[in-house]
Amino acid sequence: MDARCNDCVFKDCVFRVDGQVDVLAGDRLRVLLHLGLRTYRHVTLRLGGVECPRREVAGQEAAGDAAVDAVRSWLALHTEPLRVTVGEEHHYADVMAGDLVAADGGLAAWLLEQGYAVAVRPGRPHRWTDAELAAIERRRA
Repeated sequence: MDARCNDCVFKDCVFRVDGQVDVLAGDRLRVLLHLGLRTYRHVTLRLGGVECPRREVAGQEAAGDAAVDAVRSWLALHTEPLRVTVGEEHHYADVMAGDLVAADGGLAAWLLEQGYAVAVRPGRPHRWTDAELAAIERRRA
């Protein structure tokens, strides 16, 4: 099944998050969405338009851990009902691209503002420099 957003029925939709959010990476989360009518679905949410360092990539481990810790801190401060807004890009059927949003704004924008992520276009991964990774690691301290 092709989940490209050109024909995606969920494009531009907003869903309530039910329960705990699992942080897989700085820009990837596992969430339980309430789709309505007592229907729920676990999805992996890829924060659209941003990229964080990856813990599983050699040389990015510490910066990736810092980004994960930052997301966990953001989640700890946002106990109100969270929402997922579905965005433009979808790469795989089991991954939904969008943003995790609280009353005061979205997680993707916060990660950019705090310096834990960079803005990217779909299909164009960022090549992290040593200076960028070191700056993210310093934020953790």
